[in-house]
Amino acid sequence: MNLKSCGNPIIRNKYTAKKVRHLFIISLKYKAAIEKVNETRDEHIKFLDKYYEKSVFLASGPKVPRNGGVIIADQVSKDELEQIIKEDPFWIKQIADYEIIEFIATKRLQETI
Repeated sequence: MNLKSCGNPIIRNKYTAKKVRHLFIISLKYKAAIEKVNETRDEHIKFLDKYYEKSVFLASGPKVPRNGGVIIADQVSKDELEQIIKEDPFWIKQIADYEIIEFIATKRLQETI
């Protein structure tokens, strides 16, 4: 997770002249037994709630099959997001590995993000 971030700017797409912005997909892959995941789930949800309240997290949930989870994030840089992840009990207790995928949202539903 040490890739350089370009921040989270809102830029104009030269083809559409619409504002675009950087969003993030955080992909979690469980590396602990599902029992350990379940034991820590309530703490993880409190962590998620903290960042939903700050409008950083837009959506989250378990993968199907349940071998990890996904979080969609906004309003932060990649560097900030890497620091936020270190607060997650799944990270602290080494329950999951994390992959951050940054992308430019050139098309989106206006009311949502």
